[in-house]
Amino acid sequence: MSYDPVGRSFSGTVENVTAQTACSVQIELNLKQGRARSSMGPSPVGDLAPGVRANTELRVDDEPLAAGVTFDAWDPEVFDCNGNSSPPGSEGGESHAGREGGGG
Repeated sequence: MSYDPVGRSFSGTVENVTAQTACSVQIELNLKQGRARSSMGPSPVGDLAPGVRANTELRVDDEPLAAGVTFDAWDPEVFDCNGNSSPPGSEGGESHAGREGGGG
């Protein structure tokens, strides 16, 4: 994920690197300012077939509590195709939490 201060949005790409469909993929950002933390999203991506990539964007203006908070990490949420939550790296899809400096 990367932050665009002019567009006041975070954008990035999510990819299913497994051999199975990842269902109901969502991206949620964890933001921090000092010791205070807040979440932004989730932004629904949808189902991802094996090897498929999708772009995602979260706008700060859509989350008023996120204004001025520094970007800390992002977390994908993946469900198996039966609606059960799959933890990162499980058969529902592989996920990689990311960290990047940013500003808001």
